[in-house]
This record gives sequence, C-alpha cells and structure tokens, in this order.
Amino acid sequence: MKVLFLDIDGVLHGVMQNCEGRWIIGEPLNKANRLAEVLQGHTVSVIISSTWRFDGLDSLIEMLPSLAPWISGVTTLDKNDNRFLEIIDYVEKNSISDWRALDDDYLPFGGHSKLIACDPSTGLQEDQLNAIQNWLNLVE
Repeated sequence: MKVLFLDIDGVLHGVMQNCEGRWIIGEPLNKANRLAEVLQGHTVSVIISSTWRFDGLDSLIEMLPSLAPWISGVTTLDKNDNRFLEIIDYVEKNSISDWRALDDDYLPFGGHSKLIACDPSTGLQEDQLNAIQNWLNLVE
C-alpha cells in the first residue's frame, strides 16, 4: 500500500513566519478538500507527520473530515523533533516501500527523492497535486 506522510502547516494552508512565530495565511486547512479529491479512488494511507499530531489521531480526523477516510496514524516523537528521521523510523518499523512525504520543510529531507515539497507561504499547489497524482497512478 502507498503511504503519504502529511505535514499540515505550510501544506494544507499557507503560513508565514517571523521572529514572533508563525501564522496562517487565509483559511485554515483550505487545501484539505483539494488533496482529498486527488486521493479519491486510490488505496493510500495518510500518516500525519505534522506537529498537529500532538492533538491526537481522533482530533485530527475530526479536524480533517475530507481526509478522514485515508488517515490511519501519526508518526512518533522520538527522533529529536526531526520529521524526516521520524518518517524513516516509521517506514522501517512498518516495512513500507512505496511512500511520499508532503512537507514544506525541505531541509531535514536533504533532497530526498520521496519528498514532495510545498512553498510554506502558499501551501499545496497544482504542481504538488500533480506529483501526488502521478505517484498514485504508478503501479508497484
């Protein structure tokens, strides 16, 4: 089964950051429905790798109803807050071979080929949605 690791801030909505912190641009989670449209009809599991996972799986499913059919878990928090290492740990522990990470923080990934990077100020755009669609259409 294909697995999509999903960050939220900078992916499902744009964010800006300054010395005082981060804030959402536009409507929170406004890209979730468009991602759900791309996932429709595909067998894919969504694992939340965002810091939003601290809210718990049930809360995430409630906050993201359009993505709820695909959300099946969250990554762990034991890799020094390095999302890439947390994803790799999850991949190895669960013997996952076909995965992608949708994230706006590309630095920890070091150019990894399985990263679909988003611009944090805009979040998910057509380029990333096309990349996800192309990956979902590939046969293992």
